[in-house]
Amino acid sequence: MRNTTFLRTLSCRINLLFLVALGMVCLPTIAQDAATPSAPAKEAPAAALPSDPKELMLLAAKVNGLTGDDVKPWHLKASFKAFDEQGMPREQGTYEEFWVNFCKEKQFFNGSRSSAAIYRANCGFPNGGLDVVPGDAEGDHATAEWIGRVMKDIHTNLDFPLSSDLVLDEFRFRPQEATSLEQTCVAQLGYPALTDQHMPVDAVYCFDNSGALLRSTILFPRARESRSSNSIRFEGHILPGDLEVRTNGKTTLSVHLERIELLSAAGKVDFDIPKDRAQQQQMFLEPPAVKQVVPHRKLITLTQEEAMERVTKKVDPKLPEGSSEAGTVVFEVTIGKTGRITMERPVSGPVGLSSSVMNALLQWEFNPYLFDGTPIEVKTTFTFTF
Repeated sequence: MRNTTFLRTLSCRINLLFLVALGMVCLPTIAQDAATPSAPAKEAPAAALPSDPKELMLLAAKVNGLTGDDVKPWHLKASFKAFDEQGMPREQGTYEEFWVNFCKEKQFFNGSRSSAAIYRANCGFPNGGLDVVPGDAEGDHATAEWIGRVMKDIHTNLDFPLSSDLVLDEFRFRPQEATSLEQTCVAQLGYPALTDQHMPVDAVYCFDNSGALLRSTILFPRARESRSSNSIRFEGHILPGDLEVRTNGKTTLSVHLERIELLSAAGKVDFDIPKDRAQQQQMFLEPPAVKQVVPHRKLITLTQEEAMERVTKKVDPKLPEGSSEAGTVVFEVTIGKTGRITMERPVSGPVGLSSSVMNALLQWEFNPYLFDGTPIEVKTTFTFTF
């Protein structure tokens, strides 16, 4: 009797251990199949990333965001907080997007003080082209331009964080940019400089071991950094669950992805502009007053001395703490109609020094250059020696 009881107990324990082991083997598959589209990406052993930086970028461009021929129509909704250039809160609300293809989509910006919508019914214009419809709370052009920039930031960082047109670009691994052993960083190089060592860097991208984009730092035309976390896998693609955008060191946007789903789950969607808002849209898109039109021409180029005579605010570049790097940095810049630098590109010089110069130049201000009494953009080149 005791032997029989012992054998039965042993048999039950063996069966129990077998079921537990089977559950452990099957659990990842079951979890993957049952996961909702907005569930965070699971940690799983990933294949080794390509050893060539360009191959890594091409692979990352395919899996990060919602690009590619395999993407089915989708719908997403996110909450956001937007800040001004000084990092002060300006607006918060929700962003929603319905996408079929590049010729059929619509986006909604619903803030606490303002709202807007973008419709694209087909690739033609004006019949169903890209249209911005303001809300009733803030219907001025300056606000609409700012909303447009915020919508573009959300749209780009969530949907298309990496360009697929990378064939002509040059890339190199940048291990010094990684903040952990689990990160792989790649630099996108700009125009070749005098020496291979001093080739300027346009952008730096960092990925985790699965190829998910964690951080992108764009140095041209202005210093912008995007940080992604809590990755979400959807239909074989990777999206950030949480996103932070920083401009010149200040947080200008934070986004949390609330939902991502196939468009079929969202029901019937109309992509045409509502007729009751068409008149409002037309009134809004018309300029408030007739302004003098400056004929199209090449930008006027000033010498460095001429540009310096127009400087009203100057910030000297500062070397990173503890740095003793020396060299000469050359930057080509565009001074906008308001007297602020709107575009800058490093031409030559060490990367570390170029970053310091770039951050300083973005704070410079100038007396606008006038053409027949109208402010216009001008180009110039600045040289700094350390």
